[in-house]
Amino acid sequence: MKNLIVNKLSKSYDSRTVLDDLSFSWPDVPIVGLIGPNGAGKTTLINIVTGFTVPDKGHISYNGIDLLPLKPHQISKAGIARTFQELRLLRQGTLKDNIFLNAKSSIGENPLSALRRGRAYHDEILQMDKEVSEILDVVGLSGRKGELASSLSYGQQKLLSIGCCLAQKPEMILLDEPVAGINESAINEIADVIRTLASQGKQLLIIEHNIDFISKISDWLIVLDDGRVIDQGNTEKVLGNNAVVQAYLS
Repeated sequence: MKNLIVNKLSKSYDSRTVLDDLSFSWPDVPIVGLIGPNGAGKTTLINIVTGFTVPDKGHISYNGIDLLPLKPHQISKAGIARTFQELRLLRQGTLKDNIFLNAKSSIGENPLSALRRGRAYHDEILQMDKEVSEILDVVGLSGRKGELASSLSYGQQKLLSIGCCLAQKPEMILLDEPVAGINESAINEIADVIRTLASQGKQLLIIEHNIDFISKISDWLIVLDDGRVIDQGNTEKVLGNNAVVQAYLS
């Protein structure tokens, strides 16, 4: 299993400390939950891991690769993909368009290859089309690749955003509030997708305020408060910690 190591990570905005000497390493489990009250530093952490925010100090490595010097697209190529709280979809594009736009660099991105429309170009387009169908099967949107993203329900758009991550062929996926604002049926669909991806060898870090969901889906739980880890370990054990209850659940 690939290892994510966060070591003494700090980040402040003006006089407010968001992450305070934060350290943890990925346990030997596929699904890790990350919880904490608003302002605890959860989204800032994954923004730093994925190259969208620069920390004040500290180190992050993934599979022995130092992530901090890398740009977001380089981190994606290293095997880490993410979703966002505000879904970044091309709503007037089809499901296929959205997944194509997130695919790893290909011959089709070379303007000269596209103009020549050679056999290699056409073969890759056919292969990508097949992969789009496979991805949509995984996220429960089979047979809908020609539909506009705007035609999907909010829960289905969240499933599509996971599909866009899969187009990057990641080994680790960071999900920022994947079940916020959706109904119970959609929550169950996303839980099924997460379990499927874990069974396929993906590592998943899930930020979520829905404690019922996180308690059922995660193998390991990390709790942040004021930019620090206040507890981590087996999910059931952590949720029984009085310090966690006082900081977040009460």
